[in-house]
Amino acid sequence: MNAPNGKVLLIGRLDGTRGPLGVARAVYTRLAKTHNCQIEEVSTLADVIRLVAKIPFTYKGYSICIHQNGFRIPMILCLLSKIDRRNTYYLVVHGIAAEEQKYRPVLDRDLRIEPKLIREFPNLICVSEFEKKALGRLYGREKNMTVIGNGVDVNLEIDPESLLSKKRSSYPPVVITTGGYEERKACDLALLVLSKFAEKTGTRPKLIVCGRDSDAVGSNRAFCEQIARNGNVELEYRGEITDKHELLNLYRDADFYAGLSRFDTFNVSVLEGAASCCVPIVSESCGAAALFNDSSAIRCDIDTDCWEDKAVGRLIELCDDGNLYRDVAKRSYDIASLNTWDGVAKKYWKVLAHGE
Repeated sequence: MNAPNGKVLLIGRLDGTRGPLGVARAVYTRLAKTHNCQIEEVSTLADVIRLVAKIPFTYKGYSICIHQNGFRIPMILCLLSKIDRRNTYYLVVHGIAAEEQKYRPVLDRDLRIEPKLIREFPNLICVSEFEKKALGRLYGREKNMTVIGNGVDVNLEIDPESLLSKKRSSYPPVVITTGGYEERKACDLALLVLSKFAEKTGTRPKLIVCGRDSDAVGSNRAFCEQIARNGNVELEYRGEITDKHELLNLYRDADFYAGLSRFDTFNVSVLEGAASCCVPIVSESCGAAALFNDSSAIRCDIDTDCWEDKAVGRLIELCDDGNLYRDVAKRSYDIASLNTWDGVAKKYWKVLAHGE
């Protein structure tokens, strides 16, 4: 890491709050209250050019931290870092195109830029150890890398016991997933587990699907719908939900959160579900899985044989024993409470302002 600067500039995207678009804003709203933390939000190439021209005059002696959403804007900042020696530059990596191309269309341009960007950006912040290892494997990057996970908003005014009182009110379970029908987010794997659950229990579980459905994100909706029909699973598609209150109500009415991603550098929704006492069903190919163990989630190694049978066995065990379910759900809630945006912001400040 470079020498600490004591002043921080966060660079994010102006045109949304989903995924990485909202991280810089979440960190800024917490740090700006008590620290010298500024934010610049851009949405067009023209915005970036204006910012590049502004930095030498307005921001001197800053730790400048850009959140990756796309590759061209971070690459411009990478080039600026080579000539701007008065500031220290960090890139927060939120996705890896070389891995995600297996499941969704990726621009050839991004596949060309990514190796250069990852190898040459002065300092990298990874959102999980899982991501850090993937970047090392793909690009040989080892130095000037630190890990700061993403966070979640936990409403401490709501007693978790009141959340738990709404759970396990019916059998079979209600499961929610927020990755839409993206193949990478693996709604089909969640349906595979629930189909086997239906077969073993003679009941009809329900999966609520929120999120995107388009060719651009690698949708496999038709395949998922077929699995649901053949497997006696009730499937309800709610689309992409932008109203946080609506989404929170869905989490609170569900019993489990399915995060069986084939590749996910983090997946904030796993924590969002846990904050509402939804027990995570999470794959080890998801960065957030490292926060949980077998006493706070149903962890699945989707690359091993018969993994779904083990998941179904644990799912049945939790559905059969309400006290056990509530114990696990409470532990998952406790994990979320330890990973709030307030705590994440403090970690950013230690790294960016103090070089820790």
